[in-house]
Amino acid sequence: MHDVWAVVLAGGVGSRLAMRTRRGDGVIVPKQYCTLWGERSLLESTLDRLEPMVAPERTVLVVAAQHEEHWRTQRHDVPDENVLVQPTDRGTAMGALLALMHIRRLDPEALVVLVPADHGILDESIFRYRLRRCLEEARQGRVVILGMEPDGPDDSYGWIVPGAALHHDGSLYRVERFVEKPSAEVAEQLRDAGALWSSFILTARLDALLALVARAQPLLFALAVAQLHNTRGFELDYLTAFYEHIPTVDFSRDVLEQLPEWLWVSPTEPCGWTDLGTPERLDRFLDAHRHSTLVTLPYTPPAQQARPVHSL
Repeated sequence: MHDVWAVVLAGGVGSRLAMRTRRGDGVIVPKQYCTLWGERSLLESTLDRLEPMVAPERTVLVVAAQHEEHWRTQRHDVPDENVLVQPTDRGTAMGALLALMHIRRLDPEALVVLVPADHGILDESIFRYRLRRCLEEARQGRVVILGMEPDGPDDSYGWIVPGAALHHDGSLYRVERFVEKPSAEVAEQLRDAGALWSSFILTARLDALLALVARAQPLLFALAVAQLHNTRGFELDYLTAFYEHIPTVDFSRDVLEQLPEWLWVSPTEPCGWTDLGTPERLDRFLDAHRHSTLVTLPYTPPAQQARPVHSL
């Protein structure tokens, strides 16, 4: 897939799992750099997951300066010029935008998959199948979020309420609206009505993603365009001065949720996905991992039908 680029966001501090990722010397290691099962860290597992579809030279890794001791040894074959080091945290929107502006200099016609570096997935074949399908839809100019089938009324996830289906097989829907971390009662209603968890994994053409950010956050976009147009724009000393003057903006809340009419959601077949955002989710995933039979053969999906979704 010669035109596909991956943006891997790995700059978070992992505060919600701090008690589980604290070293013996008291230092908290962000979860994406921890090996919580097997022999690979979450970041390394994410890069492994993407490599069958995206070459390392088209993978962009967004990291934090204070975590260098971790990402320096876990970046694998991602080249130096594609490791973008943020001087401080200004939210996921700036991290994503920094990577998109970098890709625009190198490949303006790129197709992009945006993924966090700290998720767990049991069945890689199902996930890659759905991601490939979403990339096909993105080629048509659509911004597509992978929606995850909820396995319970979790009230700490963001939820997506699907609207009208585009295809008869139920593989793609317009996004009707987002519901961010609802109460347990509302989460139960959302689940029963056919809503999905937002994975914060998406595919889109580069120009479509940039247009989305420009529309939702025009000031941040204008600042980025003005400051990152030159060859020094991505150097750490230059970014340090720039980051002092920009707001903290969350990509999900302040970009995606502002423009649901621009977005599509693709229901992902159950693949054991979790964002590992709480100790409870981590424990459930580790238990499932111990008892699972991982699928290594290419995934062939069953025939699907459009999902019934009722208004709430």
